[in-house]
Amino acid sequence: PLTEALLVRAAADARPCVAAAKGAHARPRPYAADARVDPLVARETTASFPSGHATRGALFAAVLAELAPERREPILRRGAEIGEDRVIAGVHYPSDVLAGERLGRAVAQVLLADPGFRAALEEARAKEWRPVR
Repeated sequence: PLTEALLVRAAADARPCVAAAKGAHARPRPYAADARVDPLVARETTASFPSGHATRGALFAAVLAELAPERREPILRRGAEIGEDRVIAGVHYPSDVLAGERLGRAVAQVLLADPGFRAALEEARAKEWRPVR
């Protein structure tokens, strides 16, 4: 529950950033720009740039990597795959994903520097996480 609360807070903090960027750029999704693109997942009504999924993937991966530093590389890799999967699915351009990943890392950097968030992270680590042996 403590880890979930961290991720819920992180997503809530990122949401206005993603929404502002989507509103400013209003980039059509690949399937809206080219009828030949047939997405593998549900069509979304929001703009394409930046990818919210990639933002959350990078953000959550950064937080989880802090909780389990011995698993850092695979966690960060999985976070990146979330964005890559959105390109494969036909709902984003690679530049949408790149922007989302950068945004997610930036939000993570701010959150991880916040003393309150850091204290909540340390509590979650102490109560819910144990090192891999």
